[in-house]
Amino acid sequence: MGFIQNRAHQIYQFATRPELRWAKLPAIFSRLGALDRLRLSPEGFDLSDMRRLTHVLLSRGVGIFTLSFHAPSLLPGCTPYVRDLEERAKFLARLRGYLEFFLGEVGGESVSPLELRASLLAEAKTAGARVLPQQARRG
Repeated sequence: MGFIQNRAHQIYQFATRPELRWAKLPAIFSRLGALDRLRLSPEGFDLSDMRRLTHVLLSRGVGIFTLSFHAPSLLPGCTPYVRDLEERAKFLARLRGYLEFFLGEVGGESVSPLELRASLLAEAKTAGARVLPQQARRG
């Protein structure tokens, strides 16, 4: 993300090269608005950031999203993201807000890793069934 969206991956790969670590290029690019280093997580990211990232990914055709956080963040004091009860309330509000946005406004659905695997395998099997007869005709 950021204003150099089309080449963001290549520029990020360049900026994170070990020999350039001293220059802190990812942080500089982020502050300039050239690259945004975002994740779908209530740990250190605002709801507006997560919504914006989701819209960008959807516009690029991404169809599978992973919302993640460390389970210890649910217990105040166990991570730097949730140090007290007030921060936990804000953390849970971001999490709830994102889920309401994703499941409601975006029309996403929640699935377990096993359900996702089964769906992808079924999709691959169906796609394979469509491809096989065409290959057989060529042979």
